[in-house]
Amino acid sequence: MKLSLKKKPGWTHVRGGRLVRVAKSHPVPTSGWSPYALEYKKDLLGRPKPVARFAEGEKWVFAKEGDLAVEILAADSRASLGFSYISGPAIQLNRYREVEANFFEAASGKIVEIPNPSTAQFTREQFAERVVTAIVGAKYGNDAINAFEYQARDDDEAQLVARKIAEVWYSYAPADGDTTQRAHLLGVIHGRKSHINVHFQPPDAAGEFAATPFQVGLVLSTLRGSNR
Repeated sequence: MKLSLKKKPGWTHVRGGRLVRVAKSHPVPTSGWSPYALEYKKDLLGRPKPVARFAEGEKWVFAKEGDLAVEILAADSRASLGFSYISGPAIQLNRYREVEANFFEAASGKIVEIPNPSTAQFTREQFAERVVTAIVGAKYGNDAINAFEYQARDDDEAQLVARKIAEVWYSYAPADGDTTQRAHLLGVIHGRKSHINVHFQPPDAAGEFAATPFQVGLVLSTLRGSNR
């Protein structure tokens, strides 16, 4: 199935529905990869599309308890089309089959506001402090999924912001309190021509693969409650 977050001829227009956590391990077909299955051959790092990572003849993987997914809804009718997995063995895969009532439980999520010096009078130090506050709050917060979208003035600023977010994610922790890391952070940083998609994962869920740009957009549309 060819899915798009925007209306396009020949594609199914979708948006995000519920954010969920796997409550019961279940099979996910390896053929259901992202919206690009028919024409997209490699990911952003040049690796073969995820279906190639499975053993020959391996038609199913099992999503395990605790893995995260986002529901796929038809944009117009809001009918549920399936679920897109953003962590665990089934990451990057979509499951279009009906699910049993006990397959999932609700997961929480929120939008993370990254300060934008393009629209406010920040010094470089104030900008850095606000990024640290936003990212550390997301990393050690109680929400399972955090997401953001950032519009930079140009490609250089987009790279700068991406590096700063990564630096904070990997290097900062709160001075006191609970430092157990549970959250995922997904986001997209738009430059003038480039688009940088990121997916930071907690240690117990970190793996070789990350959510696709389509999945980042799906999560953002869920948290915004709109078709954007």
